[in-house]
Amino acid sequence: MSKASVLIVGLGQRTVKKAVPVLCNLSDQVQIVGCVEPYPPKELPEALKNVPIYSNMEEAIKAGVTAQFAYVAVPHSAYDAILKDAFAAGINTLKEKPLSTTAVEGQKIIDLAEKAGILLGV
Repeated sequence: MSKASVLIVGLGQRTVKKAVPVLCNLSDQVQIVGCVEPYPPKELPEALKNVPIYSNMEEAIKAGVTAQFAYVAVPHSAYDAILKDAFAAGINTLKEKPLSTTAVEGQKIIDLAEKAGILLGV
C-alpha cells in the first residue's frame, strides 16, 4: 500500500501539538511532503526537521510539491488564497474547522472545490 502524501499548511501551535503527532502516528499510511508557513516556529517537531518549508502555497507549487491532500490550518483571513491555490493545483483539502465565518463564504468554498473536482473535508 502506498502512502498518502500530505502538505501541511499552517504551523501554528495547534497544528504542531495536535495534527503533526496524529500524522506521525499514521506514518505507515501518510508521508509529510512539505509545509507552508511564512513564519515557521523556531523549534520544529522532530518529524518536520527534514521536511521542506515554503513561505506560501505558490512557492510550494512552483517547487513541484505534489500532495494528495493538504491539511490547512491558517487564520481565516488567509483561507481564501490558500484554498484557491490548493484547488487549482488539484490538491484535495482537509481544512481545520470552521469551514468559514459565514454561510455565504462557506458555500463559495464548497462551490470552488466542486468546480475543481476537489475532495474537501472539515
